Amino acid sequence: GSEVVLSYDVNERFLDEMAREMVNEESKLVAAVHEPYTLKFSPAEAEGLVNRRGMVVIEHLTPDDLYDRYFSARSDGLRPSAAEYLIAARVRR
Repeated sequence: GSEVVLSYDVNERFLDEMAREMVNEESKLVAAVHEPYTLKFSPAEAEGLVNRRGMVVIEHLTPDDLYDRYFSARSDGLRPSAAEYLIAARVRR
């Protein structure tokens, strides 16, 4: 079936102090261009939303998972956002 990968920001209770500061600065930039920045989920809420839309979660990646898979071999120190998680989902058959 059809598949999609979605990214979402987790709510603050899942962030450390450094990530909270980053999100605060990002929120200011978004507000400056008059865009809303209001939807943040817990991982369980994000999976529930996907499931209620008729999809099944195939994979749910945390920032640490993303680092291990895509960033760990980099020599420049770049890391994924600590506030953003990814969900891969497939339409339920």
